[in-house]
Amino acid sequence: MNAVESGDFQPVKQEGDATAAPKLNKELCRIDWSQSAQSVHNLIRGLSPYPGAFSVLHGKRLQILRSRPVEFASSNAAPGTVIRVEKQQVTVQTGNGQIALLRVKPQGKRAMSVEEYVRGYCIQTGDVFEN
Repeated sequence: MNAVESGDFQPVKQEGDATAAPKLNKELCRIDWSQSAQSVHNLIRGLSPYPGAFSVLHGKRLQILRSRPVEFASSNAAPGTVIRVEKQQVTVQTGNGQIALLRVKPQGKRAMSVEEYVRGYCIQTGDVFEN
């Protein structure tokens, strides 16, 4: 039996001034494609599934739920540009490297794999996510 279960403990006041984390707002959840691939990936991981990192494509909000950085990729494309559209992933240029989008949630729709998204929505190489 531990001290909490037995009631045999003395509470200790936390030292120092504890600070609360800032509230998440819409702009903190928007993906800044000029950041590195690892930074974008970490934002997506940290905000998934709720409230969710998002960007705008073709004037519609697209929540990105799962991704992975793409290793050894290089391109001269501007950050936010769709580099490759494949069956299992959509690759997007960031400020430093590329990131593969694996699971998304289109505005007003359910979450889906990128494979489902590619089949049902018009996305092609050269499209650009809004910053």
